[in-house]
Amino acid sequence: MHAVRTVPWPLAALLATLLATSPAWADAGAEAGAGRDSGETPRASGESSGDTFGEASGDDWEIRLAPYIWGASIDGDATVMGNSTKVDASFRDILEKLNGGLFATFEGRKGRFVAVFDLLYVHLEDDFNTGTATVGFGPTTVGRGRLAVAVPRVQTTLGPASVGSETTMWGLEFFGGYRLISRPVSGLFGDADPNDIRQFDLDVFAGGRYWNLDSEVDIEIPPVSVPGFSLSPSLALPGGSVALPQIRVPGVTLGGADVDVDVSQEWVDPLIGMRVEADLSRRFSFSVLGGVGGFGIGSASDLAWNVAASVNVHLGERWEILLGYNAIGIDKDLPSDSNLDLTMHGPVLGFRYRFGPAADQRAERLLAAN
Repeated sequence: MHAVRTVPWPLAALLATLLATSPAWADAGAEAGAGRDSGETPRASGESSGDTFGEASGDDWEIRLAPYIWGASIDGDATVMGNSTKVDASFRDILEKLNGGLFATFEGRKGRFVAVFDLLYVHLEDDFNTGTATVGFGPTTVGRGRLAVAVPRVQTTLGPASVGSETTMWGLEFFGGYRLISRPVSGLFGDADPNDIRQFDLDVFAGGRYWNLDSEVDIEIPPVSVPGFSLSPSLALPGGSVALPQIRVPGVTLGGADVDVDVSQEWVDPLIGMRVEADLSRRFSFSVLGGVGGFGIGSASDLAWNVAASVNVHLGERWEILLGYNAIGIDKDLPSDSNLDLTMHGPVLGFRYRFGPAADQRAERLLAAN
């Protein structure tokens, strides 16, 4: 549930700071927040608690489930045992090797408190052959003093070697948050319209992201057969060169190799951040989330960050289509002089479904407003 527009981040922070310092804002925000979280219609400042759609309890809960597709690319640098390389894998490259994937967000809210879990699972497989290569030596003559040995051309074929790789990546983001500001859009800079069902919300959160990377590489090198050959020695004398009996060198087969390398790493990056959600109309809303963390704490990344932006199309009272862009970045030192400095980013398409008492009241409110 993450995406990439950074401009709304400072604007949201500035807006939150300015409005949170106003006593009138704080009082009206608490009143409007209780109305939204429980399903009550927002009302203008100073209006009585009674309204067309019932009273707010402030304790109702809502669940939101959102499976999605993430067309991610990966850019950055990777260092393995001191050897660095550029990483530039497009979504098409990843899709060709994809053997399974799952992306989903679960969110539970009760009053102003929220818990969010975002799951990322990717399984990649790749197999290829290195092809063959012909290597050899000779013809040449080697000797010392009067003795010379003629060596014929000897060559053999290496390969093809077979390389198979399998990579599994798990990521689970989890955080707890608090709805710091909740207010009707029409009341952002004045009294709220009691008939305005559009809402502006600002959440702050703290949590972490668990990573588990497992990569296995299997390299199979076939045996190498060196054919037999004959050495032709000769002896140089004052009257000329005398050929000596040939020496037969038998062929030999060198055993191949089957190398298995399995590397696994797991760690947790602490994260802090905020999220802004706002209704543009009855059918459209947007959401922007940003977080930063890692900070090199324990085994965590030196730097971890994520941004997410989406425009949400409300299909009805409970279903939404999510259209957005997500980005996740990590800068992580690994054992054996290795390092990952990668950014995963790409467009997102998902669906979200709401249920629970607060969602029921929200559906009633939307139906009554139509």
